[in-house]
Amino acid sequence: MISKILPSVAFTALLVLSMGQASAAPQSELISLKGKNGQDLPEGDMFILFAWMEDGCIGDGPIYSSINENHNKFISKTMKMKTLAEPNENDEIYEFSIAPRSQWAPGYSPLMKDVSIQTSNEYTEYHIKFANGVKYREQPLAEYHYKFRPESEGGEYVLKFAKNADMQSVWKHFKTRQTSDYMSDGLYDSKARFDRNDNTITCVY
Repeated sequence: MISKILPSVAFTALLVLSMGQASAAPQSELISLKGKNGQDLPEGDMFILFAWMEDGCIGDGPIYSSINENHNKFISKTMKMKTLAEPNENDEIYEFSIAPRSQWAPGYSPLMKDVSIQTSNEYTEYHIKFANGVKYREQPLAEYHYKFRPESEGGEYVLKFAKNADMQSVWKHFKTRQTSDYMSDGLYDSKARFDRNDNTITCVY
């Protein structure tokens, strides 16, 4: 079962942090560990990888530290990057590939059905297809896309849900955060984007 594959230590840490912050912040600012029917989320929920996206695509603060750590490990163990001695025919100096399954992050490999790389005029994209039964906030999660510009800045993180997912029960947890714009001295609202047609939730960076 998926709940026995993912490490329970990370989920337990989230519970402890959530209770510890209850006296330090309004309830509206706390991360919710409850499912659709008010019950605690199961240990195997992919919340422990992607919940940082709910926090205005930032995931700032102690309660998100273990989530960010899990997410970064999940990505870095899946992809490989090689610096080329000379630019290739497309004038690129990096070559990307998929790491062997044996090198993927322990605990997550059984949840991943397939990993592929796609390239476009804008992004290099890692598409991760999940095995049956993988869920985020108890809703069936089909894929995760990690998009980036190899020799520039910016990209996207995309959660793609199954067609039968109850998206409203997921989307209601995603908040807007005000953050500073490094290009100016001003602030802007940061929040994920929800596409009802594709059942996707996207963070742009």
